[in-house]
Amino acid sequence: MLSVKCGCGFGDVLNPVKGRPIQAVLFDLDGTLIDALERLAVSFYHAFRQLNIAEPDEQTFWRAFADYQMGRLVPVHLRDRFFSLMLQHYGNYAGEVRLIPGAIETLQFCHQQGYGMAVITSRLSSPEQVRAELARAGIDGYIPVIKTHQHVPISSVLAKEQRLLEAVQELGAAPERSLYIGDLPEDVSSARRAGLGLSVAVLTGGIKREILANRQPDIILNSVSELPGYLRGS
Repeated sequence: MLSVKCGCGFGDVLNPVKGRPIQAVLFDLDGTLIDALERLAVSFYHAFRQLNIAEPDEQTFWRAFADYQMGRLVPVHLRDRFFSLMLQHYGNYAGEVRLIPGAIETLQFCHQQGYGMAVITSRLSSPEQVRAELARAGIDGYIPVIKTHQHVPISSVLAKEQRLLEAVQELGAAPERSLYIGDLPEDVSSARRAGLGLSVAVLTGGIKREILANRQPDIILNSVSELPGYLRGS
């Protein structure tokens, strides 16, 4: 199995926007490296049933999801419990792990460039659970550092700046020479709050482009497969 060491051999590819050499590439997991849409739907509808909340039809569900307004489908007093149930079910999902097309090639590129790599996810699972899933997908060897939100209050589960900074430190990189790539608006905002040099958004999570753009990422890509070309400056 491929083994990647932390904090050494950083590449010297310059970012085409800011002209800074990249040291670390931090990846969100679901919707960025892993195709999460079916898994999300199963987990959301599980929570609807568990709390006896009226289940939206498929069109209503995906419209709310694309608008980043899932909360409007859940009574206010049940939201924390609802999202906790959803995330617990999501973390225990035993179905097929499907990678976003081009994810492996992007990880290979980053490895060849000598970038430190990490996964930072809002899952409530343990890092060991996530690593086991990455192993099932055949990509765990590329990811020496995994940060989850195990034991994080549900109200703060989407805020990742602390975990981002922990990962950067473990990789021996500087925040201003690191980037985070994710599919949610809060991924962009977390990268900004952490002081990372670059924030990259992708559309594979299903959120509308204009909603991601409102958080002002450095670039919006169709998918993680386009990251190598962006870093090459093409």
